Amino acid sequence: MDKTIREKIIYEITALFEGYTFVSIANPAVYRGWQVFDPDVNPPPLVALLPRVEECNRTDYGADERTMPVDIICLERIVDQNPSELGEAILGELIACVFGKAVEEDGAIIKLGGMSTDLADDVVYRTGGIDQYPDQLGEAILHVGITVSVRYTTLAGDPYNQ
Repeated sequence: MDKTIREKIIYEITALFEGYTFVSIANPAVYRGWQVFDPDVNPPPLVALLPRVEECNRTDYGADERTMPVDIICLERIVDQNPSELGEAILGELIACVFGKAVEEDGAIIKLGGMSTDLADDVVYRTGGIDQYPDQLGEAILHVGITVSVRYTTLAGDPYNQ
């Protein structure tokens, strides 16, 4: 079965997070399309990728310009870390994974992570931060997330071709 351009973009985002080496958290499991987790069955750290409802506009050239928001949420258990400090470190890494980060390796600057421009025309950071701190009564799990908008173009009425 053919994959839509949207599906290919979601796959690329999933692959980015599966392959990214996080420093602030240890090897998070990556889940696509799941938003509710049982910490005993799916223990943190984990990253949830949630593609949302997109908007579409017809261009002057007869193509469909689509904008897909994607929520990316990281859950991490708090042991002895400061939740704010850990949350800020996770936030930075979520952003770096999507947009890439320049690092020096053996005297050369290389880019780690980051969406390609093969399918997406543009990726924009919309919102992000710590949306839930641990409380005294419940599970000590920190929720950190970002929302990005991925703009891409398809042929008019054809989600499979650009």
